[in-house]
Amino acid sequence: MSQVQKAPEVVQKAPKSCPTTWTLEELHAHLQAAVSLELCTIPLYLYAMYSIELTGHRGKEAHCTLLEVVVQEMIHLGLAGNILTALGGRPRVYGEAFTPKYPSELLYEGVLMTLAPADKHQLKAFAEIERPAEMGAAHSFDIPEPPNDRKAVQYLSIGEFYKAIMEGMNQLNNSGSLTFDKNSTGKQWTGKELHHKNPECTDAPTRSTIPELAPITDYETAIRKLNLIIDEGEGRGLTDTGKGAEPTESSHYDRFKKLSDYPELNVYPLVSNPRTSLFKDLEDTKYSEHCYPYSYLLLTLEAGWTYEGPGDINSGGIGPNLHNLMTEVMGPIAKVLVRQKLKNFQKNAAPPFNLYTFNLHSSPKAEIKALIEEAISRYSYPAEDKEQFEKALKGVGDLHDIKLDGIQ
Repeated sequence: MSQVQKAPEVVQKAPKSCPTTWTLEELHAHLQAAVSLELCTIPLYLYAMYSIELTGHRGKEAHCTLLEVVVQEMIHLGLAGNILTALGGRPRVYGEAFTPKYPSELLYEGVLMTLAPADKHQLKAFAEIERPAEMGAAHSFDIPEPPNDRKAVQYLSIGEFYKAIMEGMNQLNNSGSLTFDKNSTGKQWTGKELHHKNPECTDAPTRSTIPELAPITDYETAIRKLNLIIDEGEGRGLTDTGKGAEPTESSHYDRFKKLSDYPELNVYPLVSNPRTSLFKDLEDTKYSEHCYPYSYLLLTLEAGWTYEGPGDINSGGIGPNLHNLMTEVMGPIAKVLVRQKLKNFQKNAAPPFNLYTFNLHSSPKAEIKALIEEAISRYSYPAEDKEQFEKALKGVGDLHDIKLDGIQ
């Protein structure tokens, strides 16, 4: 019997409030929560993006807007993980304890996260997720002053949560307890690994590198990047770009508000919150084809922080995996799924963002390849769907394999 890798135990629960006195352990817990928080939004936005029928200008514009937001959320995830790595922590995203499940409430917002098509209701929910805690608040590099009564104040928004992280870093920095490991830069993700290119968005800017995603080496850089996360998510009406600010495009809140004000988009009638187990023995659709590459995406992210960085030989030079998995593997498979009608559910199929735990002693790349080859040979798909599966198979061929024994 093959040995299957066990999911990691829950290392820490997400902090609910700001500590009265910060410790490095408290800061690590908050940064891990930030990693989890950013990860939670990515399947939401990808699912909505996949649901849009690419007919007409509005559908393509909405698709590309969601894609841009996903790329920025990946940057935020990378930055939070980089800061945690620079401070001696280890970011976790792969495993039952860390991979998001749907439906569930988003940390610090109380907004129900549901994998659903990009209708008006869902787009308004996205705007609510990104809504600023204080609409129209001015941007400032300054660390927020703590309230006079600093007794475990409950976080009411994502922005408040990130401000608390900056406050904690400031407190530890002033006490001399904040040390950045300059030798950790090779273990951090950079913009060259997360390049942005999508054939459906030819009018959108293509970036071969993303300068916002960079190694964290000191306190000032960390604070600047945390401010960037708040600005790109909630938006602050930036009027100055002083030493602590980085220029941003329209915030996620502004983008989703604009999309939700549109007339209804043409979307596929997808089943909400799909789980692989729900369709077992009921449908011909093979949902695992999407679960495997999504799980490999998470594994790739964690491996980059775990080994000696995305380019390390032990991790197989996995930097290109992020782009290849999202664009060349997950995207084509999703295109096939959303067009398939489910005979038992009166809905269309949809990409499930379920966790698959790879065999500890196997090759994840080989597992994904075998699954897609089986789908091509076993099921009778229209020519355009078979073409998408073959594209995904080619994308798998370009992936770098990962040694699983280091991700435990």
